[in-house]
Amino acid sequence: MFPENMTEEDRVRKGILTPSDVVLTAYGGTRIPQLGKTTIKGTHKGKSIECTFYVTRTEGPAILGLDTCRRLNIVSVNAEVKAAPSRINSDMPIKDRPPITNKKEMEGLSRKVHHIVNVTANKSMYKDIEKYKTSQQKKDIEKYKTSQQKEEMLSGDIPRRPWQTIGVDLFTEGQEWYLIMACYYSKFPIVRKVKDLTAKTITTVARGLLAEQGIPEQIICDNGTQFTSQEFKKLADKYGFNIKTSSPHCPKGHGFIERQVQTVKRTLVKCRKTREDPHLALMSLRATPLRANMKSPAELLNGRKYKTTLPTKIQPPIDQKETRAKLAATQERAQRHHNKHAQYLPEMLGG
Repeated sequence: MFPENMTEEDRVRKGILTPSDVVLTAYGGTRIPQLGKTTIKGTHKGKSIECTFYVTRTEGPAILGLDTCRRLNIVSVNAEVKAAPSRINSDMPIKDRPPITNKKEMEGLSRKVHHIVNVTANKSMYKDIEKYKTSQQKKDIEKYKTSQQKEEMLSGDIPRRPWQTIGVDLFTEGQEWYLIMACYYSKFPIVRKVKDLTAKTITTVARGLLAEQGIPEQIICDNGTQFTSQEFKKLADKYGFNIKTSSPHCPKGHGFIERQVQTVKRTLVKCRKTREDPHLALMSLRATPLRANMKSPAELLNGRKYKTTLPTKIQPPIDQKETRAKLAATQERAQRHHNKHAQYLPEMLGG
């Protein structure tokens, strides 16, 4: 650091070192002889700073190293700079990677491409990755393209009484087909297994359910051939109910029954995997209150509580007006939550 022929007095006289009153001690209390101190001026983040350094004799006791400071919790290392390859060549091992089909992975690949260019400056690799990314995006554009802007929810009218309006649909689970009927007022689902999907079979099963529960004023269904057939229309004329179909290719218009199908199907899948009784599970579903301050579907439809495997306390008859008010409040809450992320789309004019 200093010329060998320069004495301590020369260093002090030339202003390289200045005397210091600070006593330096090593770990354990041993005093460290020092030659003096020096101050270096600099700038940090636009501000002028001064750093003082104390110079000691090399023959003095050893000062703490990094490993000792770590063990004594005197110094903590937050990050280390490790050596990175300056270039990538053909001799480096190549890792197999499955094709990227996830949109999130594709976005991550784009960020990694720029990272590779910044680190390796390998332009040919950048072109290969960009070419692969572009071709993959073209393949996935149909799979991951988003639908139009979500529209505001249009809630339907709440029926005045149970079993006034019901929804009907078909679904499959475990290689079996089922017919579901659900009440729009009570949310009570009725499920029946069907042997086939012919219009005659579906009409026969529906006739039996209506004979058990009564005839509704309106049945809402999709445009399946089973519900648009002459057999089903004859049943509607004979029993005296109206058939209302949802818009084709628009499951949101049939959202209530679609949600019922999802709930019932999930229940049947769990029962199949756990080998539980599906009839008992569906009964528990019907006996569970819709909300904390509302009755169960069984109470809303039949006016009584079901006796289940859980202890049940009999309650007095329910108030229909109070139930309709609570259903309306729940529907308004769902509509308000949905409309936070939706907007009104103006009607398109014919060209």
